[in-house]
Amino acid sequence: MDVKNFLNKILKGSMGENVPATVKKAFNKQFDNPLNPEWVKAKDCYEAVFYKDELEHLARYRANGELESLKVNM
Repeated sequence: MDVKNFLNKILKGSMGENVPATVKKAFNKQFDNPLNPEWVKAKDCYEAVFYKDELEHLARYRANGELESLKVNM
């Protein structure tokens, strides 16, 4: 990975190309300015791991954009 792509991923986060638009829209509506979101497909859900207010968050969404669960790690 070249330096430009590495820095871009750190600064903008990884939104995952295969995450449905409905999920991304719901995520962006619920979380203002999340830091470095990374998406993972888990069974029939999409999980975003990100930082907000210096805490790690894990948000799990169904494909229709419905928030299934939210965990905050201190």
